[in-house]
Amino acid sequence: MASTQITVEVSGFKTQEIYDEVFSKMVDDAQPIPGFRRVKGDVRECVMPYKFGIHMNSVNSIPKDILLEILGPSKVYEQVIRKIINSAIAECVAKEGLTVSEDLQIGQSLEDLEASFEPGSNFKFDATVQCLDKS
Repeated sequence: MASTQITVEVSGFKTQEIYDEVFSKMVDDAQPIPGFRRVKGDVRECVMPYKFGIHMNSVNSIPKDILLEILGPSKVYEQVIRKIINSAIAECVAKEGLTVSEDLQIGQSLEDLEASFEPGSNFKFDATVQCLDKS
């Protein structure tokens, strides 16, 4: 079994896509937030979508920055970074046609990765994978 060191860079588009996906899932799974109603179904299905000139979606939706504070930025970023790493490594391994063990080592600490992560920006990390011999 040989170790292979790789540096992976994920595009800003992909980091934003994964962030939005993970964030939405975490919001859906979160407990109801006091003072805000949970919107079910399509807002356009409301009988009176423009009552008093206010769109119902703007009344019922919680700003993303408030949701991020409630969920905890570190918790959200940790989940996003883990998903980015897993999908990027899987894509890299498939692209190169490698057979690797599940033992994966990341060159940076989670704290360092969180500090360098910004949704919508390129994200770079180092990893060491264990290549399996083809028998």
